[in-house]
Amino acid sequence: MISGCLASKNNYWYILLSLRDEMGKRKQKWLPTGLKGQGNKRLAEDMLYEKRLEYTQMTDMRNRTKGIYFDEYMLKWLNSRKGEIAETTYTGYKYCIDSIVKHFQVFKLPLFDIKAYHISDFMENLFAKELSSNSVLHYYTVIHKALEDAANNDLIKFNPANKVKRPQIEKFVTTPYTTEEVKLLLQVLPNEKLRLIITLAIYTGMRRSELIGLKWKEVDFESNILRVCHSVKNTVDENVFTVKGENKLKRHASFRTLPLIPQIKTILQNESYRRYEGRSPDPEEYICIDEKGIVLKPNYVTVGFRKILEKNNLRPIRFHDLRHGCANTLIMARVPLIEVQQWMGHTNISTTADMYSHLTFDIKLRAAKVLNETLFSIKKGV
Repeated sequence: MISGCLASKNNYWYILLSLRDEMGKRKQKWLPTGLKGQGNKRLAEDMLYEKRLEYTQMTDMRNRTKGIYFDEYMLKWLNSRKGEIAETTYTGYKYCIDSIVKHFQVFKLPLFDIKAYHISDFMENLFAKELSSNSVLHYYTVIHKALEDAANNDLIKFNPANKVKRPQIEKFVTTPYTTEEVKLLLQVLPNEKLRLIITLAIYTGMRRSELIGLKWKEVDFESNILRVCHSVKNTVDENVFTVKGENKLKRHASFRTLPLIPQIKTILQNESYRRYEGRSPDPEEYICIDEKGIVLKPNYVTVGFRKILEKNNLRPIRFHDLRHGCANTLIMARVPLIEVQQWMGHTNISTTADMYSHLTFDIKLRAAKVLNETLFSIKKGV
C-alpha cells in the first residue's frame, strides 16, 4: 500500500501521501481533511487509511493500463463486442470509432487519463463540423458504453463520460413532398439511373434497405402482391465497409405483404422484359441494381437522390422522406390509421400516430370547421 502520514498545518490535519510519477520519481501529495487539529486525530487517521487505499488502487489500475492508449482501447473494445451485437449495430459503432480514433490517436492519451473535458472537446469538434445533435449523440453513446465497460473491468476508476452533458435528441419534423412536388419529381425520373427505386419508394413507402433488398421472387404478378421480407444494409467485412443482404428486417412487423398496385405492376413488368427479354426473371436476383448489374449500395442511393433534386431545382428532402410522403398521402385520403400502420410496417399504431401527427393538421382543420358550423347552428337555434 502507498505510504503516507498526517501533517498539521494552521491547526488543520492534512494527509501527506508518497507517490511516484510516470518516470518513477517520488513526489508528495498534500490532501486537506477539513478537520481541525484538536480532538480529530482518530478521524484524520481513518481518512488517511482510506486515501492510501484509494491511491493504491488507482496506481494498480494505472499499471494495468500502462501503455494502453484511449484510441487503442476503443478498437479493442469494438472487436470484443462484435459477437454480442447485431451486425448493423457493429457497423454503426465502427463508423463512429473510426472518427474517434482519428481524433485521439495524435494525442497519445492513456486510457487511465481520459477525462470528461477530453470527451467534451471531441464533441465540440463534431458540432463545429455542423453535425446534428442526434449524430453527436451516437458518438457520445459509443464512448459512454466503452468507458462503462472499462470501469466495470477495473481498467479505470469511474466512467468520465458520466460527467459530460449528454446531447439532446432533436425530434425531426419531416416535410414530405406535396402531390404537385411528387408529380414534378416523377417527370424528371425517366432519364435517371435511380428512376426505378425512387418510383418504388414513392408508391410503396418501403424503407431504403427494403427496396434495395427486393428480389424478383417476392413479386407475384398473378396474385398481384409484393412481399417485404429481405433487406440490404451497410456492413463491415474485414474493416472494409460493404453491403450485405439478409432475411431480416427492422422489426417483426416490417415483414408484410402489399398489394401490387397497377402502376408498380406495369413498371416492374417493363423492367423485367427490358432486362430478360421476355424470359422469366431469376427469382434470386435483386430488382434494384446499377448499370453493371450489381445491387445498389445504400449510400449510393442517398447521394444520388440528393444530386437528382439539386440538378432539377427540386426542394431538397431525404430519400427516407419519400416513405413519409407515402404515409402522408394515405392519411390525407383518410385511410384508417391502423391500415397506415400495417402498410408502413410499424410495430405499434402509437408509432404511426406519433410519427405523423404533424401531417394530419388539415384533417384537424376540417374537424374544427365541422365543430364550428355545428355549434354555431345550435347557437342560432337557441
